[in-house]
Amino acid sequence: MSLLFVDIAVSLIVVFVMLSVFCSSLLEWYAQRVGARARFLRIGLLHMLGDDGLYRQVVNHPLIEALGKGGSRGPGPAYIPSMVFADALLDSVVDRGATIAAGSPAMDMTPIDIIGLRTHLAKLDAEKFSIASALAPIVRRSNDMDKVRAEIAKWYEAQTDRVTGWYKAFARKRLLIFGLLVAVAFNIDIIAITKQVAAEPGLRSVLAGYANDPKFLKLGKIDDSSASSTTVVTTAKEAKEFWDRAQGLPFGWNKNILEALKTTSMWDQAMVLVGWLLTGLGVSLGAPFWFDLLNKVASLRATGPKPPTVDEKKNIRILVC
Repeated sequence: MSLLFVDIAVSLIVVFVMLSVFCSSLLEWYAQRVGARARFLRIGLLHMLGDDGLYRQVVNHPLIEALGKGGSRGPGPAYIPSMVFADALLDSVVDRGATIAAGSPAMDMTPIDIIGLRTHLAKLDAEKFSIASALAPIVRRSNDMDKVRAEIAKWYEAQTDRVTGWYKAFARKRLLIFGLLVAVAFNIDIIAITKQVAAEPGLRSVLAGYANDPKFLKLGKIDDSSASSTTVVTTAKEAKEFWDRAQGLPFGWNKNILEALKTTSMWDQAMVLVGWLLTGLGVSLGAPFWFDLLNKVASLRATGPKPPTVDEKKNIRILVC
């Protein structure tokens, strides 16, 4: 009975892996279309820099503009390397300080040293730029420009950690929505699937076999900002192929299902709604969660009963004799 329970658990986890990968692919496609990562990075940078003009100057810097679409005029970059950001910020601070000193747009072409940087920050501080007070502790601690760059890069990385948290919260909510939409659109009721898996050993065998399939285990966990649209589409197709190979999974709509749903009791109809909701909630946990759980449960399934020790074997022989 315990092995049956483990087989059912592995089969259901595999189902959620396929659904989560498919929905994560849809989410990544959506995030790329709306520039979600770039939007959250922009909010994070505005928090850091405290000035929209300085933000535009930084993201339009030649080092950064090439990473995004149109700098501040487009969605902007979805990712900026920390040292690239540090260099762009230092150049922008110096140029802004030179502009304030000249009274008109100006560019300071002298090499940046710690004394010159402090001078420019003092000018920005006099004009109430919050970046001056933010960089003051960093500049105060060192006379080495390389160390200053490294400290700015660390500050930026700490801020991008917050941005990552914001994006994950955004993705979790959207993943729940995508999961519910897919559940309803394709009639994927996890309660009905559980009953079918429990009743059909052949279906359990196919699904549980995926846990050892190298191709299945290589399904991408779509959360990388560098993932291309081609990668997203390919991953979604692979997840759907594995789903289609598991013959007997109850899903989809047809005339008979619709007629049966109309004639069933309100309790049965409510259970279908609960099944859709549970499907969406399971998908919202994300593919990484289900992959990790699959590894743990599959290893438990593969372990089997613990073999007797040498001493236990001796005792068995004695009892037999």
